[in-house]
Amino acid sequence: MRPYLMTRGIPRDLDYAFVGASPADPWWSPGGRELVVLEEPAVLARSAKGSLGMLVSGLPSSRRDVLGTRIRHTLVVDALEADPALAGRLAATALDPAGRERLGKELDEMLPIGRVEAVLSGDADGSEVGGLLERLLTAPGWETKPDGKGADREGSWAAPLGDPGARAAFLARVAALAEGREGHAFVSHSLTSVTGAGRAAAELPGHTAILLADGEIGGVVELGKVPGAVAAPPRRSAPPRPVPIIAAGSLTLVIALAVLAILLL
Repeated sequence: MRPYLMTRGIPRDLDYAFVGASPADPWWSPGGRELVVLEEPAVLARSAKGSLGMLVSGLPSSRRDVLGTRIRHTLVVDALEADPALAGRLAATALDPAGRERLGKELDEMLPIGRVEAVLSGDADGSEVGGLLERLLTAPGWETKPDGKGADREGSWAAPLGDPGARAAFLARVAALAEGREGHAFVSHSLTSVTGAGRAAAELPGHTAILLADGEIGGVVELGKVPGAVAAPPRRSAPPRPVPIIAAGSLTLVIALAVLAILLL
C-alpha cells in the first residue's frame, strides 16, 4: 500500500497540504471535478485497471487552527488491491462517527503538530510519514470492522447515507471493488438529487454506488445512464399531390359537347 496524509498547521499560512509525499495521480478529482468535499466526512473508493485506491476525508483532529476552526485530516491510500480486508475496514470506519473519531485521534498521536508544521513549512522533508501511516493502518485498534452482512447491488445506484441497508450494500460494493470490479463508491455532500447522482455516475467508468448525505431520496434508486438531448427524427415531406390526368377519350367528348352547345345558340 501507499498511504498519504493531508492536514494543516495552526498558523494561517500553513494551509491544507500533503505532509511529506503526495500521490502522483489525484484520481479523486477526475477532470478537475472533485467527487467528494474534502472538508466533509466522506469516503471514496475507486477500482481501475486492477488498482484500488481509497480516500477518507474529514477525519476530526483534536487541534484547531488560529481562527479556532477544528482541523481535519484526509487519508489517501493507493495500491490497496493487495489488502482487500484493509479496504473494508477503512470504508466501515469512514461510515462510523465513533470510528472516525478514533482514527483522527490515532493520526494526531502518530504525527504531533510540531512535526506537521515543520514538514509543511519546509523545515523537514517528512520522508517518515508514509512508514508511520503504514504501521498505523496495519495495527489493530483504530478500525470499525464491517459485519459482512450486506449484499452488493447490480449496476449503479444512489441511496441516502442514513439508510442502514444502503450502508451495508455500500460496504459490499467496496468489497467487490477490492476484488477487482471496476467502478467507484463514494459518499457525497454536494449531490442532492437522483438526477445529479445519475449524471455523476454517467460520467464515471464502470458502475458507481453513491450515498447522499443531503437531499431528498427515498431508499435505494437505480441509476441508468442519463440520456442526452435526443435529436428529433427528420420530418418526412408530404408526397406530391397527383395532378389529375384526363384520358384522351374523355377530352374528345368534352370538346364535342362544347361545339354542339355553340351550334345550338
